[in-house]
Amino acid sequence: MFVRNNWYVAAWSSEVVWGKLLARRILDTPIVFFRDQNNAAAALHDQCCHRGLPLSMGRVEAGTVRCGYHGMKYDRNGSCIEIPGQANIPKKACVKSWPLVEQHGLVWIWCGDAAPACSPPDYPWHGDWLWKGGLFHYEAPQELINDNLLDLSHLGYVHVQTIGGDPNTHMNAEMRTTRGDGSVTVERFMRSVTPRRLTCV
Repeated sequence: MFVRNNWYVAAWSSEVVWGKLLARRILDTPIVFFRDQNNAAAALHDQCCHRGLPLSMGRVEAGTVRCGYHGMKYDRNGSCIEIPGQANIPKKACVKSWPLVEQHGLVWIWCGDAAPACSPPDYPWHGDWLWKGGLFHYEAPQELINDNLLDLSHLGYVHVQTIGGDPNTHMNAEMRTTRGDGSVTVERFMRSVTPRRLTCV
């Protein structure tokens, strides 16, 4: 079971490229991303309403998606706007679309049935970093990834060459936890520790 009424990072902005389709599975749902005629990111259910072919196997045409099977064309809202060979477009000829927000180099998706109840978290650091991100595929349940990222006791052993510090410093770091409205902020202070220098080649 997934928490759907929430914002999730769907992609890096650089991954959603004008004129191309990006297929992703988010919360066990196939979704295709593209840019519309205004170069804004859009997301549709990755399955044509006619015969079920993944729309990601089709192509982008001037900010719309053309199915690669019978050529039905969809706009960013999931409405079919063209069916080759017929003028009549049934009202049921549509696919689901999702609200997106693009900010700080990230594309956020709201996967809930209700309208978004809030804005995505503000995370401006991505806009300032020289590193522009990447994608890692994990053969593991999402809970284990969260556990790893929340378990900072391993840093002094696994990441000693990149984050710095020693195991004792990491284990005894000053921690501050603040509860907010629907959020928890954890701050970790390692004072008088020299960060490791990374050499990029």
